[in-house]
Amino acid sequence: MLDKVMKGIHVFVIFFFSSILWLIGTLLGFIIVGFVPSTNGVLMIFEQESLFEDYSYKSIFKSYLKGVKQTFTLYRWKLLIPSFVFLILSIDFLIIRQNNLAQSLFQWPLIFLMAYLALVTISFLVQEKITDSKVQKNVKLALFVPLIAPASFFMSVLLFLSFFILSLRYSLFAMIAIGAFFYVVRLILLRSFKKKGLIKN
Repeated sequence: MLDKVMKGIHVFVIFFFSSILWLIGTLLGFIIVGFVPSTNGVLMIFEQESLFEDYSYKSIFKSYLKGVKQTFTLYRWKLLIPSFVFLILSIDFLIIRQNNLAQSLFQWPLIFLMAYLALVTISFLVQEKITDSKVQKNVKLALFVPLIAPASFFMSVLLFLSFFILSLRYSLFAMIAIGAFFYVVRLILLRSFKKKGLIKN
């Protein structure tokens, strides 16, 4: 019983720490240069095979920094494109929440677009780590995830919507929701890509 409790605490701490790192990294980059690197940094954290059995804050932080550095090294100005779109969507979302009519009309389409952008970004970064395909091919696969893996896309969107709404209602929930979202969606996409033979391992 005690072992299960301790394992649950470990999972909570890992999700909490990864969420904090993502938020800090994204905001320090003013979103436009922070969104993609910070996302890649968190995904790098979850690549550690024994993460939930044996971890340290140092190893998590090092993995995060490695992912951030890798993003700037590999993609440079290209990382600005999804980050800029995410910034625009975030600003629009904050603006429409100030007006009841605009909120009722545009809130859900905006949230769905943010979910799609998040999934495209995660999908691309996951493929880049595992396949030898060119960047252009991985971009195309990521953009067409809803068609290539509709079930996985639908589950991931539902997860995003659930976590997003709960985070709006209970702000502290975001402190674990971000890390949990990246972890679960990464697993969903990996499993789907493997079934369809899009990745080798």
